[in-house]
Amino acid sequence: MSAHKTLKIKKVLAKKQKQNRPVPQWIRMRTEIDICTQLKQLSISKIDSTSLVMIRLHHFESVHNQLLAVGSDRLSAFERKYGIGGPVPEGLNNYLDAQYYGDIGIGTPPQSFRVVFDTGSSNLWVPSVHCSLLDIACQLHKKYDGSKSSTYEANGTDFSIQYGTGSLKGYVSVDTVSIGETKIQHQGFAEATKQPGITFITAKFDGILGLAYPSIAVDGVYPVFNNMWDQKLVPENIFSFWLDRDPSNPRGGEIIFGGSDPQLYEGEFTYVDVTRKDYWQFKLDGISLGDRKYCDGGCQAIADTGTSLLVGPSDEIASLNSKIGAIPIVGGEDSQALIYPGPLWILGDVFIGPWYTEFDFGNNRVGFAKSVSPPTEVWRNTVINSYGVITDYLSPDIKLGEQEDQNEQWKAKDVRRLQYCLQIVELMNHVVVN
Repeated sequence: MSAHKTLKIKKVLAKKQKQNRPVPQWIRMRTEIDICTQLKQLSISKIDSTSLVMIRLHHFESVHNQLLAVGSDRLSAFERKYGIGGPVPEGLNNYLDAQYYGDIGIGTPPQSFRVVFDTGSSNLWVPSVHCSLLDIACQLHKKYDGSKSSTYEANGTDFSIQYGTGSLKGYVSVDTVSIGETKIQHQGFAEATKQPGITFITAKFDGILGLAYPSIAVDGVYPVFNNMWDQKLVPENIFSFWLDRDPSNPRGGEIIFGGSDPQLYEGEFTYVDVTRKDYWQFKLDGISLGDRKYCDGGCQAIADTGTSLLVGPSDEIASLNSKIGAIPIVGGEDSQALIYPGPLWILGDVFIGPWYTEFDFGNNRVGFAKSVSPPTEVWRNTVINSYGVITDYLSPDIKLGEQEDQNEQWKAKDVRRLQYCLQIVELMNHVVVN
């Protein structure tokens, strides 16, 4: 705040106090903003290397729905992702059903990208500035330029992933990756120079950030979250997802690196051990719908945030569809295009939405707790805790001085003042985490 404005405010304050009259709202707002700026500086000073890292997930039209509109066949993509039909490269295969994205930065200064956080793959890739001018998907999205980053490190290893519509090709580079205020040093990732298929063209995400085990990473590139843990950037070797399944709500959800958000679930977690350390795979005891039982005697399942659907063995899915009265569409996209003849159940976003899901590398387990929505429509604010930051949901109708004595409100140092201050912090983009 300038010295001139500060002097003006002091004069008006002195006059109003002498007259015992309420303080003008414009002064209160300016003072709140000044207080909030100081709070932001205080918040930064309290953040250490063991801070929780939160990133918002934004909701956009399902790519599944986009594919239905263009008539693309998706069976081959499921086959390639989960190894059905022969050996194929494992990795970033579920773009076809990607529905949630978040913002990250790559380089110094950070170049911003929207990425899908996919627990069904392990690599990070984004489009490269060196892609062909004829690559429409690349030209329509943000592109990484290593020449503009002071922390860029060349690698050059060829990178290729097979999708149902062709191969995504590129090469490996190394740079600093930013998630919120956290910076992961020397992170390997792929610069994509060729992106096949119409889905990449229509997608609202730029790339994919894989969160599965390092064992399935293409070219052995060490995954982002594992680097976060090794570099002691998070307090626990855990990350967790909350997905908002309401398509009309602009908030998509959140992912917490280093812990879980207790305001977004209720009760205790139920944990299942990982049975194979590649995908987040575990044993299901069974599935039932009314008097019908599926996965009888137990079966294997994968928790996959990169898939929007529930996928299972053909005969059981056909029986389940019959039970709920689903009717295949003759001559169009029918249920068979979403079924593969494999032993696994893939629990996508339709399952993860109702269940807050914790992915625990430290104990090799997946935890589920009943998901709950925030108590208000305000997305989030930040407050300081022992780690650095936690989240708090605030009422959108908190307004300084509304239906209260303004002088008393001005003097108060209660929780409501802090909450309102934090709301201003967010509006000013002076928040601890994005």
